[in-house]
Amino acid sequence: MDSTINQVLSEMEKMNEKFDQRFDQMEGRFEKIDTRFDHVDARFEKVDARFDQVDARFEKMDERFDQMDARFEHLEEGVKYLKIGQDEAKMMLKASLEAVEKTNAELVNLRNESDHKFEQNDKEHRFFEQELRDTNLKLADHSRELRKLKFEKNHLI
Repeated sequence: MDSTINQVLSEMEKMNEKFDQRFDQMEGRFEKIDTRFDHVDARFEKVDARFDQVDARFEKMDERFDQMDARFEHLEEGVKYLKIGQDEAKMMLKASLEAVEKTNAELVNLRNESDHKFEQNDKEHRFFEQELRDTNLKLADHSRELRKLKFEKNHLI
């Protein structure tokens, strides 16, 4: 009888060790998810930096447009000079519109990519939380059963 109890206790301890290993694996997965969230945060920081660059470019463009206005006042003397200034303004405006379109396209792509990654991470997080809950419940059941068997063993001796 003692050997049976010892054998059951041994099996229970092995099961407990397996559950501990699964728990450690789950913790590793959560760390990977945290790392993924950190990567997404870093990408958002890059987007913020890009926004700052775009703002700086717009400020420079505003300065350039102010300079162009000053030039136009001087160029009123001749149509030839006015035409040159207008062509420059058109090129600058075209370049700024292209930069805005490019930035907007990059932001849309980044947003879509980020949303997709957030959805994936959220699904994995919910799955692992449920796995962890189930594992904890099984571990608690096995611990109770192990204590019960130890108690019975101690009282049978």
